[in-house]
Amino acid sequence: MAVKTEFSKFGNSLATVEKKLHEASNRLGDVRTRQRVLTRKLRDVQELPSADTERLLELGPISIAAVADDGLENEKESDTQTEVK
Repeated sequence: MAVKTEFSKFGNSLATVEKKLHEASNRLGDVRTRQRVLTRKLRDVQELPSADTERLLELGPISIAAVADDGLENEKESDTQTEVK
């Protein structure tokens, strides 16, 4: 009797997984459709020179060294917080 009950639970779990996989597959299809629509629309968009992009987005030039330094500072802060705990 216990085996029969467990097999029934297994069947229900399998059906739930199958349903979720089907939902995920449908969602993936929707995302792919959106990607194709965006790709078609972006064909007409021209790439701006980097100076114009920075001005348009109000970005300053990015320094790789500055990004690396920020990463080290965040790491040090994380270490300090861990030590305090």
